Amino acid sequence: MLKLFALQVSVHDVEAARDFYVNGLGFEVIGDDLLPQAMYVKKDDLTIILNKVEQPKEITYPEQSQMIINLVTTDLEGALADLKAKNLNLLHESAQECPVAHYIAVADPSGNVIEIIQMKD
Repeated sequence: MLKLFALQVSVHDVEAARDFYVNGLGFEVIGDDLLPQAMYVKKDDLTIILNKVEQPKEITYPEQSQMIINLVTTDLEGALADLKAKNLNLLHESAQECPVAHYIAVADPSGNVIEIIQMKD
């Protein structure tokens, strides 16, 4: 039987990824004994393996197929202000709308996309 272990995210700079995920998005480091190749970070029940690769990804969001990490909030405007204050790579300057939520997107230093969503009532 299969059970979810972790999501692996390829990054070209593990230390820059640590800063983004920990200081930018509030994850915590739960394992760095594999440095400089990899590091484990966690937020709630989501564990991410930040795994070193040679080069960053070109951001083609939302035109091409890709995996996107979704984090949920009850205060999207507050989250947007926080991300702006931290000078993260925002892909939207204001909330976007889809049928079930409002959202913003931010890219990590390697070009991986994270959407911050607020579900509609």
